[in-house]
Amino acid sequence: MALTENPHYVKAIERNVSTKICSPDNRKRRRPGMGSLRSLICSLLVLSMTTPCTSFAADHIQVTKELLLESGLPAQPHAIARTFEGGYIIAGKLGVEAWATRIAANGTVQWRHIVPTGSSAPGFPTQQYAGVAMLKDDSSILCGYKKIDSGAGQDLVGIITHIDKSGRVISEREVYPNGDKSYSITYLRGCVTSVNGAQISGDTMRFDKSGQSSRFDYFIAIGEDGKIVSEKLLDPTPFPKTSTEDVLRASELHFEHAAAIGVIAKAEKIETKKAFYLPDHSVALFGYHYIGGNAFTASTTWVSADIASSQTFVFEPINASIWVTDVVATGNPWEFATVRPVLPVQHLIGPDEKRMGAALAFVRFK
Repeated sequence: MALTENPHYVKAIERNVSTKICSPDNRKRRRPGMGSLRSLICSLLVLSMTTPCTSFAADHIQVTKELLLESGLPAQPHAIARTFEGGYIIAGKLGVEAWATRIAANGTVQWRHIVPTGSSAPGFPTQQYAGVAMLKDDSSILCGYKKIDSGAGQDLVGIITHIDKSGRVISEREVYPNGDKSYSITYLRGCVTSVNGAQISGDTMRFDKSGQSSRFDYFIAIGEDGKIVSEKLLDPTPFPKTSTEDVLRASELHFEHAAAIGVIAKAEKIETKKAFYLPDHSVALFGYHYIGGNAFTASTTWVSADIASSQTFVFEPINASIWVTDVVATGNPWEFATVRPVLPVQHLIGPDEKRMGAALAFVRFK
């Protein structure tokens, strides 16, 4: 039986999404005479941990469609890639298991893959897929890590899964650097499509008899057939920083433009995971927005090309989705596909979130 025929395992729910935005610094867009009242209302809503107020229309940002995957289950998406057929592969974890699913361009779930847990012992992170890359034949490479029981206790090993577009698992392997099992902790943290296949990056660690650890950066080259071509260990670099400033510096944005946007993001209390230029040289940012107190919510921000104005869209309700975890272009230069986890929340005022799952939302800028 195909996975899409079993609603207990795979559920995709489409719903209409209204655009909500709250940006107290964009005063010129507020209705005359309503500034202080709206500020008061917004402050009260934040203190009550409710959805953000809508001070004005988000005329530059629109969420056109949203699909809820794995409805009712604790899905946490970490990565998204666009298939050659125009659909998407989302990868992350489902509970404590590595999980991935492929969605057709029309939103139909084509396949779903789960990696069973290798160990139930506590002490290590649960297993997950951290990245996905597409090969030329429209098959996919999934990379991540899992916990397994070993003779000395529990190891954390890399996992690489090669799945064709129909959902058939071509190969699935546990990875130790160059087959050396003395490396007892290995994280494969990301994979990207390359000219001749895919590149996987991560880090690994081993311990000597005295308990001293040695850490290395770990790189794997995957060929077009999905097999490992080469592996390389390098002296470790500092762990990647993920602040907005670091993300902007590593993005495609021009240095001076990135620096100026970083100032705006800090003032607007925005943390960014991805940044893109739009066709008119305005900028799209994806990450989360700090509302106040312990309230964070997934968000996307538009910044004009001259950096004179900005708008921030927040995914409601607050705290139901803490951040946008990954983003990919849809093929339309003004549109992006985003993924984020959704958890149930209750608020004193305003709508609650009763859903649970992984949200695939399409964001269009105009």
